[in-house]
Amino acid sequence: GGRGGGGQSPTTTAQSSAMGRVERRDVDIGGGDAQRPMEAVEEEGTTKTQWQCVAGLVVAVQKTLKFLRHKEVWSIILGQYFQSWGLWGLLSWMPDFFHEFYGVDKEDWIFATGPYVIQGICGMLSGAAADLLISRWKVRTLRVRQVLQVVSMIGPAVFLMLAVLDVREKFVGSLYVGIGTGLSALSLGGVSVVQLDVAPQNAGFVFSLGNTAAIFAGLLAVPISGKLLDVAQTWWEDPAEGEKNRWKIVMLLFAVHYAVGAFFVCRPVWR
Repeated sequence: GGRGGGGQSPTTTAQSSAMGRVERRDVDIGGGDAQRPMEAVEEEGTTKTQWQCVAGLVVAVQKTLKFLRHKEVWSIILGQYFQSWGLWGLLSWMPDFFHEFYGVDKEDWIFATGPYVIQGICGMLSGAAADLLISRWKVRTLRVRQVLQVVSMIGPAVFLMLAVLDVREKFVGSLYVGIGTGLSALSLGGVSVVQLDVAPQNAGFVFSLGNTAAIFAGLLAVPISGKLLDVAQTWWEDPAEGEKNRWKIVMLLFAVHYAVGAFFVCRPVWR
């Protein structure tokens, strides 16, 4: 028999019924929230997010206080802080130092950038040296970190003072500063990676503590040394003599920070 033109097949009827159920189910998603004003829902979500932030902050503070009870963490924090005093100070004042102390034109970029080229090369070599000492020569890992870090702080302290006390010519001064910055790169095999040895499961967090201290060092080193440069020049009657001696005082300040940092790292805190 024939079919009526307006009739629907059972398949079509079932699909329409299923679609209706899907549409009704979509309307019901969210339960009671679907009937609440959007502003109320957004306010509740904002409040929940704020409490989550507060809870996260509390957990972070608790975790920080927990780690600060360990002397190894303090060694990393202090090492990063004192190391970064000279790093940020030299990075900011290097062109002015060579211009005023050695009479180098600021266009002679090699004197200001050359030491950092040496530093980059020594930084790459420091990692290879550390791995060689640990893997082939079987030196204890933490001892390697400690020795490299101490050298990376005592070395710059000595050669920065030579740059202002053993005054000969600009090339010698640049060599002194270059050796100092090169030795400072040994810290890449020291305090920059020691958290992987003492706290492998929380190395990123411990590094963030030390790196925060390094940032504070930069925030203090640049303005304090700049103020000292302005004030110290007035301590001598001869302006030319004052201009020379003020750089000696600033370099001494950097050297003292390096030496104090080496003292904290040299203590048996990584054993």
